[in-house]
Amino acid sequence: TNTSANFKIKTMDDEFETFKLWRVRETVSQLCRDRGYVVYRREIHRGLRGFKRQYGDQPSEGRPSWTDLSFFVSHRDNPNDEMYICFSDEPANLRTFTRLSNILQDENALRRGGQTSRVIVVVQRGPTRSKKEIGGIIFECFKELELFTINDDALVLEKHVILTPSEEELDMLDEENIPRIHSDDFAARYFGLERGQVS
Repeated sequence: TNTSANFKIKTMDDEFETFKLWRVRETVSQLCRDRGYVVYRREIHRGLRGFKRQYGDQPSEGRPSWTDLSFFVSHRDNPNDEMYICFSDEPANLRTFTRLSNILQDENALRRGGQTSRVIVVVQRGPTRSKKEIGGIIFECFKELELFTINDDALVLEKHVILTPSEEELDMLDEENIPRIHSDDFAARYFGLERGQVS
């Protein structure tokens, strides 16, 4: 019957959507860790079953909802430096970033200690622009598809190591001999590289 066919399609859609959400959240958690933020191993290696237990397995019914997956992380070298990972169902545009900036500035004013200085916005569709700074907060945008399709084994992300200024001096690197990477390159975006940083 039609009802039974619709149920099967909905179930298959929910299974795939749950898998996709788990994979995207796992990847963005690893991204945070690779940037030096504190993310527990169980967050990254939770497994699909653990994800379903915590967030649900029926996205079509709002379990999990897209925004349930948002979270804060603190930098391991400076716990007061926080980054917010926002799973947004809104488009990645100036209006959305300004609204988020106002909310986070209000939260920063209310909290003692940590200050949110950077936001990674994960969107379902739409353009992903380069970094944008609004109200002292840097916004970066990733499409869920980018984060879903990363294959850790195939990607060369592990070969990138960001050097501190003192490490650059020790290596006595000559500016002309350093290979260039474009700011829109996925590896540069993944690591949050700024112009002039050496990886």
